[in-house]
Amino acid sequence: MMTGDRVVVDIMLPFWGPPELLFEAVRSVLEQSDPGWRLTVIDDAYPSTEVPAFFAELDDERVQYLRNDSNIGITENFRRCAELASADYTTILGSDDRLLPDYVRSLRDFVSRFPDVDIFAPAVVVIDENGDTHRPLADRVKTVLAPSPTAGPVRLVGEGLVSSLVRGNWLYWPSLAIRTARLKQIPFRLDLPIILDLAFILDVAFDGGTVMYMNGTPSFAYRRHGSSLSQTAISDGVRFRDEARFHREISSRARTRGWRKAAWWAALRPSSRLHSAAALPGAVRARDSAASSAAARNAFGR
Repeated sequence: MMTGDRVVVDIMLPFWGPPELLFEAVRSVLEQSDPGWRLTVIDDAYPSTEVPAFFAELDDERVQYLRNDSNIGITENFRRCAELASADYTTILGSDDRLLPDYVRSLRDFVSRFPDVDIFAPAVVVIDENGDTHRPLADRVKTVLAPSPTAGPVRLVGEGLVSSLVRGNWLYWPSLAIRTARLKQIPFRLDLPIILDLAFILDVAFDGGTVMYMNGTPSFAYRRHGSSLSQTAISDGVRFRDEARFHREISSRARTRGWRKAAWWAALRPSSRLHSAAALPGAVRARDSAASSAAARNAFGR
C-alpha cells in the first residue's frame, strides 16, 4: 500500500441481524474508491452458518471476521470494537447500513485539513428496508436540527456542541468517524444501551472534544426501519425513561460548568419530549401501560 493509501480508518462492524444486509454492508466497504481502510466484523454469536461461510470465501486481507463465543450484547460488542481498533479513526458501522463509495476518500481529505477534530460527521442519505431513499418524520426533523447545508464544514465544541445535541440529536452514529484514542479513553455506558451513542459524544464534548459536520455530498446511507433495537425500546418505554434521566444528568453537568444555555436546553429536551408525545397515542391504543407511562412522563414531566 502506498503512503498516500495508508489506513486512515478502522471500520468496525458489530453484527447481529439479517445476514443479507450484513453482506450488503461489507460489499459497500469493499467498493470504496480509497483503499485506506480495514474492516473487522464482530459476530455476536448470531445463529447462522452462512455468515462464517461468506467470510471464509472472501479473499481480502483487509477484512477480518471474528465471532464471539456467546452473545454479549450491543454495549459490550461496541466496547470490543474500541479495544480492537488501531487506526487513527474508527467507524462503528451498522450491519444494515452502507458506506457510499467515497466515504473513506472524503474522510481522508477532511482529516488532512482538520487533524485536530475528534469526530467527523458526514452528510447522510436515509434508506428504507429495500434500499430506497426514505424521508420519514424523524429524519426530516434531524435535517432541521443539523447545521445549515450551505454553511460548509461546521466545527462544534463545548457548550455549543452540547446545546446542539440535547436540543435534538441530529447525528447518525454509524456514520461517524471517531478518533480512536477517544474511543479507548471514554467507555460506553452500560446503563444507557439505547442512547449510548449520544452519551459517548456528550462525554467527548465535556472533555473538550470537537465534532465537525462535513456537510456537502452524502457519503453514507443510513437504513431506517422498524425492527431496530431503538424501535423495540420505544415499544417498552426503556428509551424514554433513559432519555429523561440522561438529560437531567446533562443539565446538572452543564450547570456545574457554567453552561447555562446547554443546561436549559438539556432540561427542556424538546426533541425527546416531542418524540415521546408522538409515541404516546400508539402506546395507549396498544394498552401498553409501561410504554404509555414512560412516554407521558418524558413528554410532560420534569
